[in-house]
Amino acid sequence: MEITRSKRLAAIGVALAAVTTVGAVAGTAPAHAAVPPARCGTVNPASATGVHTARTSYVTKYGHTLKIEVRYGNLHGHQYGWARISNANGGHLRKGDRVWLDVTNNSGHTHVGPCGAKNARGTETNIWSTAVRTSNYSSFRIRAAGGIRTSTGWWMNLTTWW
Repeated sequence: MEITRSKRLAAIGVALAAVTTVGAVAGTAPAHAAVPPARCGTVNPASATGVHTARTSYVTKYGHTLKIEVRYGNLHGHQYGWARISNANGGHLRKGDRVWLDVTNNSGHTHVGPCGAKNARGTETNIWSTAVRTSNYSSFRIRAAGGIRTSTGWWMNLTTWW
């Protein structure tokens, strides 16, 4: 039986496909793995460890200033990120102050949100959104948002994407 060049190349292709399949089954991620979907998280970050602030922004109206933060920490062995607001002047938040998180998987061209939105009751010093598991993909990002509710509407601001 004569083995032509095209048959040899076809055999090599089959062998490579088999090796790639075995690698995928063994748990190695292919180089072209898909970016995770942009979706809201459902995890409460209250018990996170190793917590850090990645981004900070502020919004002020009628002498009331909110500090808006993207926070991240470890939960259940994975890194998660969430939004948090606090009264930048100290003391309690005002009733109706609001926090939420936006999530993108395409560098901010589109996003989902508001994720995990919460309103202050007026008795808290800070409140936070639900947390989303972070990703090392450069196009997967989160940002925090905070708003002050007044009789004339909402005054809000966003952090930059992280």
